[in-house]
Amino acid sequence: MQTAGNVTDLRRLLDTAARVIKRRSLIVLVSDFISEPGWERSLARLTDRHEVVAVRLFDPREYELPDAGLIAVQDAETGEQLMVDSSDPEFRHRLRRAGEERAIAVRDATRRAGVDLHVISTDDDLVEAFVRIVESRKRRRR
Repeated sequence: MQTAGNVTDLRRLLDTAARVIKRRSLIVLVSDFISEPGWERSLARLTDRHEVVAVRLFDPREYELPDAGLIAVQDAETGEQLMVDSSDPEFRHRLRRAGEERAIAVRDATRRAGVDLHVISTDDDLVEAFVRIVESRKRRRR
């Protein structure tokens, strides 16, 4: 849930879902999980009543940019633009580490909430990825 120029606030989305969805339901949350902090507790509360499956979409460029020298990057949500040197080894290391830390934090938060987390790259075939998720859920139920 966001407005133009603002960062996504998953907490508001999850709290709204918990309030609006009255009957026990299967909720599939598809997100990059780049959000304002504080969504973890709302996710845990949502799982008290509903079955929740989380799908984390990620772009491989969150971890590694092409070695193209000085490039302009723009945050799609805030519109902020930065010039970065994609050839700088230290920048490349920090970018990879930040992406890995974000992935670990999302994995740990969903695990604490008792939510199945599936990770899909923007490079993946989405149909095949969702078929894998459904098959995985079928196996777990048996």
